[in-house]
Amino acid sequence: MTVTRSPGASDYQRAAALFLHRHRYDVEGVNAVLLEAEGDDRLTEMILALLNIARMAPVPLATGEGVAGLQAIALHMLEAGDP
Repeated sequence: MTVTRSPGASDYQRAAALFLHRHRYDVEGVNAVLLEAEGDDRLTEMILALLNIARMAPVPLATGEGVAGLQAIALHMLEAGDP
């Protein structure tokens, strides 16, 4: 049986953080995000959030505007929290 869980705020926050760490070539940061998601049993949901962000981004994520958008997503989702 397949259990489907949708990405939540923490998954989107981690996904944005993962993009930002990758943008800065921060391997330790990337690994920390992946380990945190795995430890919370949310790795799949974080990857789905990552794909959603990439698919819906109105600008390339590696630009200044894209990085600012990722920072805004990370902060907003951190503040919103999961229900």
